[in-house]
Amino acid sequence: MRIGGTRHFEASPERVFRALTDPHEFSELIPGLQRLEVQSEDEWIAVVKPPFGPGLNLKLDLHVTERRPFEHARLIAWGKSFGARISIETKFDLSPNGDGTDMSWSAEVGLAGLLGGFGGKALEPAARHQAERTLDRLQQQVESTS
Repeated sequence: MRIGGTRHFEASPERVFRALTDPHEFSELIPGLQRLEVQSEDEWIAVVKPPFGPGLNLKLDLHVTERRPFEHARLIAWGKSFGARISIETKFDLSPNGDGTDMSWSAEVGLAGLLGGFGGKALEPAARHQAERTLDRLQQQVESTS
C-alpha cells in the first residue's frame, strides 16, 4: 500500500530535516514508542506498541538509507513479532518556501503474517490517519522551536 502527500511547515528546511533524521527527535513522532536504542546516526531500534494487534510489541529496525541534508531523506523500517511482519519505506523532499518549508512525502507499507489480514484497501484510511497524526506532531515540534 502506498500513501503520500504534501505539507507546509513554518520552520526552516534544516529544522524539519533534523526532526525527521535525528533519532531522538524522530522518536517523539513514533506512536506507541516503548523504547529506543540508537545504534548509529543512521540506524535505530524502536520497540512500539502498535495501534492494531492488541498485546503485540513490535521491534522495528529503522535505517536512514539516503541523506541529502536539508532536502531529501529515505528511511526504511522493518520489524516482526509473533508471526506479524511490517515494512515501511518513507521518502521526503523538502524545499524552502519563504520563511517556511514545503515537504512532499510518500510511504510504502507492507504487512504480512498476522498483520496481513489488515492489508489492502481496508488499511489505507487507518494508515493515512496515522500519517496525518504523525505529521501534526512534526508540525507542532518544528514550529514550536523555530
